[in-house]
Amino acid sequence: MLKFTKSPVSAIASVILFGALLVLLLWVNVFQQLNKEKETALNKAKQLNANQALALESYTIRTIQNADLILQIVRSEYQKQNTFNNFQQLKQNSTIDQKLLEGVVIMNKEGNLISSFHPFHPDTVTNFSTREYFQTHTTATSDSLFISKPITSRLFSKAVIVLSRKITDSKNNFAGVIALQIFPETFTSFSDGAFVDSFDIISLIAPDGTTYARKTGATASYGENIIKSPLFQHLKNKPVDNYYANDAIRNIPTYFSYRKLKNYPIIATVGKREVDVLRDYQKQKNKSLIFTSVITLLVILFSFAIITGIQNRRRFFNALAESEGKYRSMFENSKDAILLTDHEGNILTLNSAAEKVFDIDQDSCTSKNIGQFLANAQDHFYQQAGYTGEVKFIRRSGTEFTGEVVSSQYKADRNHRVSVIVIRDATERKQLEEELAKERNQREQLILQQVILTQEMEREQIGGELHDNVCQILATTKHYLELIERKQEFSQTFLPQARQMINDSIQEIRHLSHAMNPASLDSKTITDALKELTATIKATGELEVVFNAYHCIEQLDVQKKRALFRIAQEQLNNVLKHAQATTVHVSIALKENNIHLNISDNGKGFDPLQQKAGLGLNNMQARVKAFAGKIHVTTSPGQGCHIEAVIPYLEKRA
Repeated sequence: MLKFTKSPVSAIASVILFGALLVLLLWVNVFQQLNKEKETALNKAKQLNANQALALESYTIRTIQNADLILQIVRSEYQKQNTFNNFQQLKQNSTIDQKLLEGVVIMNKEGNLISSFHPFHPDTVTNFSTREYFQTHTTATSDSLFISKPITSRLFSKAVIVLSRKITDSKNNFAGVIALQIFPETFTSFSDGAFVDSFDIISLIAPDGTTYARKTGATASYGENIIKSPLFQHLKNKPVDNYYANDAIRNIPTYFSYRKLKNYPIIATVGKREVDVLRDYQKQKNKSLIFTSVITLLVILFSFAIITGIQNRRRFFNALAESEGKYRSMFENSKDAILLTDHEGNILTLNSAAEKVFDIDQDSCTSKNIGQFLANAQDHFYQQAGYTGEVKFIRRSGTEFTGEVVSSQYKADRNHRVSVIVIRDATERKQLEEELAKERNQREQLILQQVILTQEMEREQIGGELHDNVCQILATTKHYLELIERKQEFSQTFLPQARQMINDSIQEIRHLSHAMNPASLDSKTITDALKELTATIKATGELEVVFNAYHCIEQLDVQKKRALFRIAQEQLNNVLKHAQATTVHVSIALKENNIHLNISDNGKGFDPLQQKAGLGLNNMQARVKAFAGKIHVTTSPGQGCHIEAVIPYLEKRA
């Protein structure tokens, strides 16, 4: 310091140079960090846009495929019957999007309306031959899905996007068009709740620049032409990418992500305004600039203080005293208990937080040893050079608590060491750990409840097996015995069969206890099993049973074989009990790698809308669903009942 005072100019110059270099390095580092944060924000926005564009693509394709599925289902039914008005039945199909079903319209080859889900207003023009999609299908040589630009619907009197396919007759000639109308907002509803800023953009665009659907914030639109957008230049190079440009409609700088949909002439785009993308970055930038400015100011002030100290040693000592006061303030204002002890554990001083923790005061603490507050008197952690762990303490009031302890030592002079001990009361943490343990026990109880629920479901499955097979055999046996009771001459014919059926019931229960798999089906084909079943029913004389097997189905998985057998068994017994039928037709066939089991009777039928499905029908539905199959029930009062069960057929490989 004396040297500096003799040459203050060189000392001041050194301080100024050092401060300038420090500020320069500080600002260079800040700008480098800001550039990294900006790049991170942009990459995050691009990734978010790309993910949302991918989700929009998936949602759009799924919506189009659901609509196309409806078109093909309705068209198939129409081509079979040359008419279709059974929309209510379609509404019961869980695989169909009911909202999309409401826009179905069927036209004949002249373009005249034949059928629609919603009736048209009497004053509405119902000829659609001038529509672009109709004219496209009249000249098309192949069956393809046509997606129109937004047009005004005559049915809904608002803009719709029309998806259509052509209808052909038995000779593959043009016979009309089936169309499905979708509101543009159906596609943009994907963004509901996903976008938070009023200028976030989601849109579906045709290759010619026309927007199928667009949504900016909460404002929906359609039909704009944005062919001048840079999107189409980028699209020539990559089908999936990101780019930055002004929005083609609002001319706002925006970051876009786009994806060209596979198999469809649609481009999905998601955009986020630059201001919104960099909002958090700008906040962080302002904070960093303010913080750096403050630090710069502090460096300048510090340099000024050093310069002043060189000129005035008294100011330097004042600053040193002030610094010492700050450290003392930190000691006093700490929320953790801080004690200073000698090597023997005698308390030299402590802060106010320690007074509260141990329920002592500053005047009495200096005559005490920290060992007086230890639950274990043999615990001499304060004598270690460094200690971290938990220690049990006793307050002056006698209550115990667990403290998290960190201690270290420093030399007060050559012969004495002082330990600095920091103690934090861990009572609240312990309580939290107990609460977490209780929560873990509750979760274990929940898992146990789920196991019990699974066991109950298995019991229901066994009950279903008993109902589907054993009950059916016993019901037929009861029927035989009633015949014998009415006419004794039938005893020679049906009594042995009834006895055999009782034996079969015993065997079925035994088999159910092993693997719930009827051994009687293991050695038979499904055709032979159904033939024996129908012969058994026919032998009663009360019902004429006609069985036809159109294909030889041999290598069939035993589970599928059992499912088909149970369905036939269940339905035939239903016919005997309830249908009052005289004839039933049973057939099994293999079509397009699917097994079709059909059972039709000429009984009294029933109204499916008025009569709820019983246990038998529910079991049949459960069996086909287990193999990703379907079951169709067609019936009405006085028209009998027809059941078709369809399950996939996969041959076993050698």
